[in-house]
Amino acid sequence: MSVGSRIKQRRESLGMTQEELAQKVGYTNRTTITKIEKGVNDIIQSKLWEFANALRTTPGYLLGYDEPDSTTNDKFIDYRFKDGTSFTITADNERLMSNVKKWIQNVNEFDFDDNEMEELMNYAKFIMMKRK
Repeated sequence: MSVGSRIKQRRESLGMTQEELAQKVGYTNRTTITKIEKGVNDIIQSKLWEFANALRTTPGYLLGYDEPDSTTNDKFIDYRFKDGTSFTITADNERLMSNVKKWIQNVNEFDFDDNEMEELMNYAKFIMMKRK
């Protein structure tokens, strides 16, 4: 089975449309998804993780290395912010989950602009450098 066939099979098993998948991986319309699923276009390497996360599976499954039963939906957790943006992380990473929950509970109520978000990220990097 090809990568495109696995993408289509997984997308359909999740009840996801091509439009929804395209939006989750950053394409403007479903045409690219259609071409990937039909094998006309190859998936670019930089998009492999995005497809795997959107389809709640592993890159190994999409490439044919993992078995389908090793790709259960409960391994992935979706977070959606008030502005409609969302992201998916693996449930295996409990520390990241805990930090994300703290961030959402304590900071999401503030409306940071891009410059302020950049400052927050720089401060977080500064704190991490102090650990070394």
